[in-house]
Amino acid sequence: MTSPSPKTPTTTDLEHVVATCRELIETRFGSESDCGAAAVLLGDGSIITSTSPDVQNPSTILCHETEPYLAAFRLNQPILASLCLHRTEDDCFVVFSPCGICRERLMMHGAAPLVGVPEPDDATHRLDESI
Repeated sequence: MTSPSPKTPTTTDLEHVVATCRELIETRFGSESDCGAAAVLLGDGSIITSTSPDVQNPSTILCHETEPYLAAFRLNQPILASLCLHRTEDDCFVVFSPCGICRERLMMHGAAPLVGVPEPDDATHRLDESI
């Protein structure tokens, strides 16, 4: 069974992905710092969020994006956009680029999903309130 051709996300769609990701961080972690989450926009317009669980053994850590990528596969939906945010100790949000494993996983979920990446000239560039 094939999914219909996915639409191109609008600026409003992408702003909603950012807001949803930030909301998960704020809801799940309160004022705690040094935490993060991911939000993924699927072809049907739904947004799936996730965060990485705390683990005892560092070799078993999962990326924040793992669960939404698995959900996209389970739901047979292409990924239109993926974002991973991290809140720092000074209460700013920074964008984390997908790691190599997540990039490989993304290749299986659509022709050209959009991904959040830091500014090319400044890897520490923080998201401001306008996004």
